[in-house]
Formats: sequence, structure tokens, C-alpha cells
Amino acid sequence: MPPLASLARPNDLTGKTFVLTGCGAQSLDEATAIALAQRGARLLISTRQDAAQRAADIAAQAGLPHQQIVGHDCDLLQARSTADFAAWVVHQTTSLDGLINNAGIHLDLLRDHKSPQISADGQEIHWRCNYLGTAQLTFALLPLLLQTAQERGQARIVQVASMLHSKGQNRWMFAPQTQHDSWVSYGSSKLALMHLSLELHERYQALGLRTYSLHPGAVSTQVAHKGLQERPALAALRRALLPLEKLFLLSPAQGARTTVHCATAPDAPSGLYWRNSRPASPSLELADNAARTRLWSQTQNWLHQTQHAR
Repeated sequence: MPPLASLARPNDLTGKTFVLTGCGAQSLDEATAIALAQRGARLLISTRQDAAQRAADIAAQAGLPHQQIVGHDCDLLQARSTADFAAWVVHQTTSLDGLINNAGIHLDLLRDHKSPQISADGQEIHWRCNYLGTAQLTFALLPLLLQTAQERGQARIVQVASMLHSKGQNRWMFAPQTQHDSWVSYGSSKLALMHLSLELHERYQALGLRTYSLHPGAVSTQVAHKGLQERPALAALRRALLPLEKLFLLSPAQGARTTVHCATAPDAPSGLYWRNSRPASPSLELADNAARTRLWSQTQNWLHQTQHAR
């Protein structure tokens, strides 16, 4: 396997700053962080808890100065936590070259639940974490991204979506499913992220903002452990078979290739969906301009309500 720093076309990132969410142990974003940091980037990372220690661990793993990677806790299910992380980022840097939104959840992998799991503030949990939480952070950091784009020529937003966005439907972005399916909930949250990415491209590309959505591939990470947390026997079996799984799935380092490409490749065009470091065809649901406009408006209303509720 090539070293992490060669997972995409080499380029010097010295002087650039990136925010990466969801940098858990053995995660896709941990591998992305190492690849970017080894090229000289400064990284501001998040995990739900113990992010400062995670940052120190990643820096040590990559053999880099601990000041190059710093962390702060962020729980995308909580508006206050997300706002605090955004405020911390703004305090840490006067420029932001890239935001890589990787944090998310995929629960109930065996479809045990016949009704949706609901967050503390009343939202379906995949929608709340994967879409609304990510949208809140993205909009909170958008002014800094646009400022950097004006000063440096460009800034980037990379949404780690999924090929499973094809299981989502635009109608479920605005109403509960008629028959609950956790995979459809997950897919709809990722479809919404891709709508958001495309709308940001259309509104701000002239100002230097470049946006990307991507499928990283089938990657062996800890996500499935959490998705099976209500089936401890199966979770234990999966852990026992993990060496076999790794023979068939991508490693986090391999899965990070497309993310790194979208975050750094000079010739990667904005506003597209990517697989295997190449543009790919998304679900036809993404072509619905009316749904995208409605989602934008609904998201703005939710953000306004959330801000006033804090």
C-alpha cells in the first residue's frame, strides 16, 4: 500500500487550514487527516468527545508536531455543541481553506426498528445528525470560507456522502416515511447533503467556493459497530471476523483517496458527485431543483429557530 501522503496527487498544503469532523480512531477522516497533515496542512478536528486527545494521537501517529493538529469536541446532534465548535474554529484561525464534513451515523443496520429513532429535539436521528447538524456547522463556517476564497482564490467544502443516497427520496426530506426504514432515512440524509453541496456551488462558485460530494467506497471502519450496538452478539461476531472483512473492504487509508482528491486536486471541478476520484452520476433525485430550493428554505428556517432557541 502506498504511504498515506501519496493517496492523491501530491501537492504542498503548507499554510492551509482544514476543518475535519468525525476523526474517530481507525476512521476515514483520521486517514484523511494524516494525508493532509503530512503535506503540511494545519488541521482543526472534531470528535464527539476527547477530541484534543484524538488530535494528539493522530499527530503522533503521523510523526508530526502536536501543534499541527488540534481538536475540540462536537456532537452534531446538539445545536449548542455544534455552535461551540464553530466558534472555537473561528477563534483558532483567520482563514479556512477547506471544510470536510465526514461525521455521521448509520444506525439500526438490521432494520429492527419499526418506527424512527428521535433526537432530543424531536428530529429523526439520521436526519438530525447527518444533515441538520452538518448544515448548521457548514453555515456557521461559511463566512470564513468565503473570506478565505476572496483572499486566496478559493476555499472548499467536501461532503462525505454515500452511494446509499440512492436509497433516499426527496419527499422524505419533508415528511416522515409511510413505512420506516433506517436505510432510507440514512440515504435521505445523504441525499440532502448532496443537495446542499450543489446549492452552495450554484450560489457561491463565482466567489471562489468549490463544493464536492463523494462516495468513499466500501470502507472497513467503526461505523458498523455502532450500527449493530443493539445486537451485541452480532457486533461481537463482526469484531471476530474483522480480519476477514478487511480482505474485501477498503482500508480507511484507501477510502480516503477520493476525499483527499476533492479537498486538494487543483483541477477537480466543483459541484459534482465523486467516486474513485472521478465524477460519477448521482441519483436522479438530485436533479429536482424545486426540492433543492425547498430544502434550502426549510434549512434556513430551522437554523433561525435553532439559533433563537439556544
